[in-house]
Amino acid sequence: MRPKTVGVETIRVSDELNVDITPDGSVYGIELLNANEQLRATDGGQFVLVPTPMDRIPIYARGGAVIPMWPEAPPSTDYHPTAVELHLFVPEGDGVHRTFVQEDDGLTTAAQDGAMYRTTFELNRDGSSLTLRADVSGRGFPEFARREFRLFVRGATPDVTLDGRRTTATEDYVVIPNAGTGFTAGIELVSR
Repeated sequence: MRPKTVGVETIRVSDELNVDITPDGSVYGIELLNANEQLRATDGGQFVLVPTPMDRIPIYARGGAVIPMWPEAPPSTDYHPTAVELHLFVPEGDGVHRTFVQEDDGLTTAAQDGAMYRTTFELNRDGSSLTLRADVSGRGFPEFARREFRLFVRGATPDVTLDGRRTTATEDYVVIPNAGTGFTAGIELVSR
């Protein structure tokens, strides 16, 4: 591990991960805080090396993760999508899992004063039932354009209810109309 240079800021992403950012916004380093514990995890934690061609970036997700993604790569840093994809990875066993996404202008530090939306997702599995609850904090920002989440359930075939109402999948996702508010989605895993 190399020593940090002047101006490198460490962002604590979680209890497991730090990301070091240079003043120009480049990623300087990624630090896995408890690598030894994760590699010895009882759920089969292991270190994996895979090829990463320039046209494809592999993403590995632990069961219970809710990974937010844009539907397409942005043309610039001044990009504010109308839809954000949520890729929910079904956990193997019962339990509670938390993830968050923060949306802000992407250019200023106004988010530090609340000009952002931070959506915290809590995924609870109980048998074949999952509950995804989203709570939102922040006061928003002028450029905010999102009007929906697109929920992709990975690892199972789901029946989904949104705030108590049954929903229908469009293509391979469920549309959750949303412009910065909380919601609760019930997901029943079905065998087909």
